[in-house]
Amino acid sequence: MTTERTIIAILVAFILGVLLTGTSIGGAVLDPVTGLFQPAAAASPAPVNLVNFQGELTDPGTGDPIADGNYSIRFSVWDSLAAGSEKWNETQATVAVADGLFSVLLGSVTALTATVFEESPRYLEVKVGADPAMTPRQQFATVAYAFHAVNAWSLGGNSGTTAGTDIVGTTDNQALELHVDGSRALRLEPDATSPNVIGGFSGNSVTGAFGATIGGGGASSSANSARVVNSSPNSSARTSSHSPAIRPKNETESVRRSATTASTRRESSSTCTSPPS
Repeated sequence: MTTERTIIAILVAFILGVLLTGTSIGGAVLDPVTGLFQPAAAASPAPVNLVNFQGELTDPGTGDPIADGNYSIRFSVWDSLAAGSEKWNETQATVAVADGLFSVLLGSVTALTATVFEESPRYLEVKVGADPAMTPRQQFATVAYAFHAVNAWSLGGNSGTTAGTDIVGTTDNQALELHVDGSRALRLEPDATSPNVIGGFSGNSVTGAFGATIGGGGASSSANSARVVNSSPNSSARTSSHSPAIRPKNETESVRRSATTASTRRESSSTCTSPPS
């Protein structure tokens, strides 16, 4: 028999979810909606990410099923129908084949994480023993992408999280923005020393500084901004080279108003304390 084999592979997670409602494997219960095996409620809040995969191995020369037995099969997930980048793989060493048919749970050897399916499309590649990988790869249906939804943050709140591991944010040097009603309400700008926190009007900004905070406010005609203020060696500590001064654009005007008010108060006080005639 030729060493080449063909496979008729069908992702049947959703079909099995309908037909085998309540089926349990190793304490994991098949969810009839997503087609994914999830742990029993009392076991653990973390999902068991498994995809049921069923296929048929035949001799390409005759079309007959291959001989019954146990076969080593390598499964891998790719981001392209051909070539591309491999996103995940596992080898199941003893896959039972009878009449050419086999059924496996992908993820039972190497965990399937949410990142594997966070983008689409994804394709499954199958390789039996020392034979070349079979072609074409099989494209995943929507069931597999449910992994990403299962592992995403819930709109109703989350529990069992680990600070520093489970995060909402970025892992690169791009700013993170929170929008309300289609407009930016909060912007977090990364910096190796300390991030900038910019709240309020979407036009508020920080220029040439780190560790600055704009709490809010601002409008299209008067955006709030913060910038580094040049300082002399004799300036106060807040303008030292270790801590560049940050001040609002309108700080000078505010200081002048404060000085004027203080002067007026002193004059008023002097008049009130004059001795009676």
